[in-house]
Amino acid sequence: MMGEELLVSSWRRQLESSLGILEAMLDATGKLYETQLAAVVEAHAAVVATRKAVLEAHSLAELASLQSQIASHNLAGSASYWRAIGGLARDTQARIGESLINS
Repeated sequence: MMGEELLVSSWRRQLESSLGILEAMLDATGKLYETQLAAVVEAHAAVVATRKAVLEAHSLAELASLQSQIASHNLAGSASYWRAIGGLARDTQARIGESLINS
């Protein structure tokens, strides 16, 4: 390759790498939004159902059981959410690494 061809080739690789990184970040942003939206919809539905159950409870034992169920459900939901976010971060970092290696 001659001087200008080498420069064009090098510059093209750099731009392709940058575009690959940008694409990975944009994809991750969309998936993050989808994950957060699903979590919000589920949490809202749980609040509505819990409020109904609280209003229908007739004893301290029922209220205590509801509180325990709420805590358990929240813990499971939180763990699931953060697993999804962690997986998304891992996958995005892998794509960014691939873009850098392939440049």
